[in-house]
Amino acid sequence: MHKDVLDPVTTEDTEPNLGPTPIQRFYDKANIFLTGGTGFIGILLLEKLLVSCPGISKIYMLVRPKKGKSVQTRLDELFEGVIFSRVRSKCPSFKEKIIPVEGDCELPQLGLGLQQQEILKKEVHIVFHVAATVRFDEGLKKACFINVRGVRDVVRLAHQMANLKSFVHVSTAYSNCINDFIKEEVYPPPIHYNELLKVVEVLPDGLLATITPQLLGKFPNTYTYTKQIGEDVVKREGKGLPIGIHRPSIVISTYKEPLKGWVNNVYGAAGLLLGSGLGIIRVLQIRGDLILNYVPADMVVNSIIASAWDITSKSKDSVPVYNYESSPSPDTNYDDYMRKARRMANKYYSVKGIWTVYSVSCESDFGYTVATFFLHTIPGLLADAVLYCLGKQPMMTKIYRKIHNMNNALVYFAMKGWEFESSNTRHLVEKMSNRDKAIFYSDMKYFNWDTFIDDYALGMRAYLAQDPVDTLEEGQRKLRKLTWIDWIMKVGCRYCTRSNPDPVTTERNLDPTPIQRFYDKANIFLTGGTGFIGILLLEKLLVSCPGISKIYILVRPKKGKSVQTRLDELFEDVVFSRVRSKCPSFKEKFIPVEGDCELPQLGLGLQQQEILKKEVHIVFHVAATVRFDEGLKKACFINVRGVRDVVRLAHQMANLKSFVHVSTAYSNCINDFIKEEVYPPPIHYNELLKVVEVLPDGLLATITPQLLGKFPNTYTYTKQIGEDVVKREGKGLPIGIHRPSIVISTYKEPLKGWVNNMYGPAGLELGTGLGIIRVLQIRGDLILNYVPADMVVNSIIASAWDITSKSKDSVPVYNYESSPSPDTNYDDYIRKAKRMANKYYSVKGIWTVYSVSCESDFGYTVATFFLHTIPGLLADAVLYCLGKEPMMTKIYRKIHNMNNALVYFTTKGWEFESSNTRHLVEKMSNRDKAIFYSDMKYFNWDTFIDDYALGMRAYVAQDPVDTLEEGQRKLRKLTWINWIMKVGCRYCTRSNPDPVTTERNLDPTPIQRFYDKATIFLTGGTGFLGILLLEKLLVSCPGISKIYMLVRPKKGKSVQTRLDELFEDVVFSRVRSKCPSFKEKIIPVEGDCELPQLGLGLQQQEILKKEVDVVFHVAATVRFDEGLKRACFINIRGVRDILRLAHQMANLKSFVHVSTAYSNCINDFIKEEIYSPPMDYNKLLKVVEVLPDDILTTITPLLQGRFPNTYTYTKQLGEDVVRRESKGLPIGIHRPSIVLSTYKEPLEGWTNNVYGPAGLALGGGLGFVRVIQVATDVVANFVPADMVVNSIIASACDVADRSVGGSPEEVPVYNYEGSPGPDMTYETYINKCLLFDYKYFSVRAMWYTCIKVCESRLGYIIATFFLHTVPGAFGDAVLYCLGKRPMMLKIYRKLHKMNHILTYFSLREWSFESNNTRRLVKNMSDEDRRIFFCDMKDVDWDEYLELYVLGLRQYLAKDPLDTLEAGQKKLRRFYWLHQTVKAVLVICLLGLVRYLYLSISSI
Repeated sequence: MHKDVLDPVTTEDTEPNLGPTPIQRFYDKANIFLTGGTGFIGILLLEKLLVSCPGISKIYMLVRPKKGKSVQTRLDELFEGVIFSRVRSKCPSFKEKIIPVEGDCELPQLGLGLQQQEILKKEVHIVFHVAATVRFDEGLKKACFINVRGVRDVVRLAHQMANLKSFVHVSTAYSNCINDFIKEEVYPPPIHYNELLKVVEVLPDGLLATITPQLLGKFPNTYTYTKQIGEDVVKREGKGLPIGIHRPSIVISTYKEPLKGWVNNVYGAAGLLLGSGLGIIRVLQIRGDLILNYVPADMVVNSIIASAWDITSKSKDSVPVYNYESSPSPDTNYDDYMRKARRMANKYYSVKGIWTVYSVSCESDFGYTVATFFLHTIPGLLADAVLYCLGKQPMMTKIYRKIHNMNNALVYFAMKGWEFESSNTRHLVEKMSNRDKAIFYSDMKYFNWDTFIDDYALGMRAYLAQDPVDTLEEGQRKLRKLTWIDWIMKVGCRYCTRSNPDPVTTERNLDPTPIQRFYDKANIFLTGGTGFIGILLLEKLLVSCPGISKIYILVRPKKGKSVQTRLDELFEDVVFSRVRSKCPSFKEKFIPVEGDCELPQLGLGLQQQEILKKEVHIVFHVAATVRFDEGLKKACFINVRGVRDVVRLAHQMANLKSFVHVSTAYSNCINDFIKEEVYPPPIHYNELLKVVEVLPDGLLATITPQLLGKFPNTYTYTKQIGEDVVKREGKGLPIGIHRPSIVISTYKEPLKGWVNNMYGPAGLELGTGLGIIRVLQIRGDLILNYVPADMVVNSIIASAWDITSKSKDSVPVYNYESSPSPDTNYDDYIRKAKRMANKYYSVKGIWTVYSVSCESDFGYTVATFFLHTIPGLLADAVLYCLGKEPMMTKIYRKIHNMNNALVYFTTKGWEFESSNTRHLVEKMSNRDKAIFYSDMKYFNWDTFIDDYALGMRAYVAQDPVDTLEEGQRKLRKLTWINWIMKVGCRYCTRSNPDPVTTERNLDPTPIQRFYDKATIFLTGGTGFLGILLLEKLLVSCPGISKIYMLVRPKKGKSVQTRLDELFEDVVFSRVRSKCPSFKEKIIPVEGDCELPQLGLGLQQQEILKKEVDVVFHVAATVRFDEGLKRACFINIRGVRDILRLAHQMANLKSFVHVSTAYSNCINDFIKEEIYSPPMDYNKLLKVVEVLPDDILTTITPLLQGRFPNTYTYTKQLGEDVVRRESKGLPIGIHRPSIVLSTYKEPLEGWTNNVYGPAGLALGGGLGFVRVIQVATDVVANFVPADMVVNSIIASACDVADRSVGGSPEEVPVYNYEGSPGPDMTYETYINKCLLFDYKYFSVRAMWYTCIKVCESRLGYIIATFFLHTVPGAFGDAVLYCLGKRPMMLKIYRKLHKMNHILTYFSLREWSFESNNTRRLVKNMSDEDRRIFFCDMKDVDWDEYLELYVLGLRQYLAKDPLDTLEAGQKKLRRFYWLHQTVKAVLVICLLGLVRYLYLSISSI
């Protein structure tokens, strides 16, 4: 009984003289093309065809190379398998029929070459497409390529097969599992396969994984989803082919042949059954009463073979479907099946089993979770612990994780039942001859579950567990042992759990940590102990490693003070206050060693050296000269020879455990990526030392630059060579190198923000905070690599401990840098630092906190001349007149020298390897991580900068905290003085230009000449900017011939009606008076930028191609909350289509695409260049065209990435469209920043929309808006609309000039923003608007104007609740009582939404490059500058904001100027009403407090 499992079973007719059966005749002399032939079903299909259809001529078998094995090698190995034993005995020459075809269904066109395709087209008669990915958790992309595109490509290939008789596509009965009853028909797909393929080809894997659940909809996994769509491919692409679909249900092992119970994979049911049989799986999530729909693999294969024969009799106009499922067989449910399977598993127990066969079934997710915790997770952890103790690889937890994932994939099918129509399958069986029924047995009504389960269990044991039949007796012995162990453990568990265990104690462990134990009773030798890092290292060792025995500290006499005096003064410093309180006798541990690292042998005497050799266990060599401008001789003596001498001394230390040499992360700064290794030096240290010892200082200074080479200074140069000294001299020592990056003040201990020097960033920060430094040379977008000093020290201490575990044959290097922490760049850092400097302004400050950043040397030189040199000279002149010593020029000279030293590091970025540092942190115990905290990923920049600013004030400026209030008073005074001086300067330098005139000059200006007789095509002409651009062109460029204006019908109004209404607007009053016949120049073009090809007809396009000279593409959707699809169609596809049209414009002179200065707002500094897009626009357009809106809404945030909204995202991609589609065109991009109302023309303060700041400003003026969320110190980058329009007009002329002689290689970009003019912060903007709101108070106002400014989100939410929501609800209640429609809460909802949209821009600040714009203004003639005024330097913000507020009143609130007096009366009434309400609220609040007080007192 047991041996016949491995013996071939044949159902062949024993009388060959009867001739072939109908099915066998069908396959006689046929050539077959088989895909998926190396899979479970494919192998059995191949074997069956070879055995039962001997007349087959050839089988072309699609196979892909895999795991380095060729196609032929894979087939040779396959045919040597036990499954082909029957074929080998019956058809020894079967391999001659097999023709391997190298390909892959995952690749386009199955990965076939043209020659292979041609052979298949000519030869093949029958196709079996079995290939598929059957993994339920397969990624959608791979599943689509194999299960959808692969189907399409094989069907298209079949269309070209001249001799094709039949094509069987093998699907699954669960391809339509979202239906309870599954018919034998092809169902409509959830999405067209072409659209799906577009999506998966375009989207990156991450995004695709995100939207996969939405695409799947009700489908449980990618397998069923793609198989369903694959069937639709067959239906659509297979028209006219003899094609059918075969759908087996859940396929399990073989029933009879070629081997009983054979299976070769653990997917699905086989894996769960095997796991249960081996005692691994003890919990199954199934519905016990559910009828099984399992079908044996060999019967499935027989049915597939028969269906190919049957398809030939079907009409080619339809696709027959064969649902092959178990319903004809006697029903058995999961409970019966599992009971029988467990019995068989015990009967054939495997020697590879790990526990008794036991399983429970759970239906609910909760029950399954609880059961798996106790029966899987806990036993798995215990088993892994045992394996670990035995020195073996833990694996049980990993196995259980896979099992639970498998359960999650299968639970959908184990908990739900389906019914299937299977009439085609039954008719097929009935149609077969008796001999065919015997040979190709597939009738499930003859299937016997009991027989099958017996063979299935034995087959699983033999073929999956690889446990031969002759170990059955041994398996039974093992099962008996495990049963006894299981019983004993159950009894023991019951006994132990009878009484309640004692509560778990959390008593503090007094044992030292591993690092503290390392330092216990250790003697330390420390150099550089009086420097910044050395002091903190000393303090930390004393506090956190109390077991240290002695610390020998190398100190030199200095400035006439002895070593002991210097130490006594050091220990009295505030930084040692913690040590003094915790370890009063700490000085007893110190042994000062007089020496100097600049001297040979560290300046140590023989007696001192002998003591160190005998006593020292650990060395910290921290001493170095860190001055960037240090002379080469001194730098070499300290940083090179000093290292050599201390390492040589260490070789003689008998008890040395560890040696840490502190270097710098920038020791190899000539490389962009710095690894944790010692780099080859530019010169051998011995040779360098000979040079510096011999040459006189003057000559040495002369040759220093040549010696340094690419190194920026002597510090990095000598530190690099010092590392080479460690590597060469330190062989055989337990030595390592610690490389911190730029070290700044402390983060937490011993004092927050402590620093004791002004080197590097600290000096620049202090100078800026005191108002001395106003220019910094940095690259704003550069990521900071600052590390706090206390975290550096902790890392040094830990690295000494770690070095002991390293090999002495190599030198471990620890790069300690900031990358694990959240990135922050210089712009962000400086902005936050300035804010903190204002918050903690020092009484020692000399001016307001203000600074500009320059990247170029030229810019820095110019800026320092005006902001440092001139103020310094003036200050020194004043000091001289007062009889004091001039000093400011001297200070600025030092500052500029410091800048020259630092600029190399502030304008360049590096990347660092830090694996050793990360492994060190991971290796530390939890208590060590807490005591010696050094993990930068827990570092918080905001908290640090606050403490840093306060620390600089207290410890460097020596300004105590109790002067904070006095500092704020001084800052306010200086701010007023600064403001008065600015106003005075503006007044003195102001020139009153002549009023802007639009009167035609007899001699046209260069710009006017450019537009003379020009025909213009304008999109977006009915929008805010478009209206002003149209008006300005008509007035100031009277020579224009025509303006073709793209307009769409809207709200039932035709294009002409819309234009007629537009031209009656007040904004066109100037045009109507100066150019009465202006309408004759306007030619409306009906179209829509949201439609393909702008919605233009062929005739319209032809006219534009012939006529147009200049294009202004202003059209865009500017809504920040616009849906991605519409935004893409207008802002991307619209740009693409107009550019393609422009390529055909024969007379095109210039094309201006209007974008936004915030199109690249993810960068803090925005250059005048087109940035790389986040995604290819063609791919994005494919995605938005295909995906439904709900899925698109879900993935929009992921597509946007760091972009705040769809507007900036699509405008950025739109610029990339310009770059890629415009080659050969005279084109430019104009980027205005935040556009407000007009300044001077055509009407002062005109605007027609409430988007952005205008809406909030109007709401504030009318008393609606009482809370806004802005950062008051952020500069508002506003530009007046009329100046923007003038700049656009001028840029078109400039673009044409640049294109003379051919289009430039790069598209010119014009950043038009407010920086050329005087800075205006949001605080100034709000205050000025409030001032003018009071002056021009509107009769339409509903309350007194008052604004509360909040920067934090929480503060804004709280404030809006009390100042918006509560009054709004009250207002709506009043309106409701008056019988009017409530509206206030609705208005506030919109206002809050607008605030949320704008907050990204009102809380951040950007810097812009605007060289092209400035050059444009500079190159304009005087007359052009007057007519097309666009120089932001000429803006008087006080004048502008007054006109702005007045314009909002007139044009948006529709409140004419003749109501000004009435408005003032209303203001006075509202003011007293406002004060009364406040008084009542205060009284009520006091009453509430009194009531609460009395209530509490009476208790």
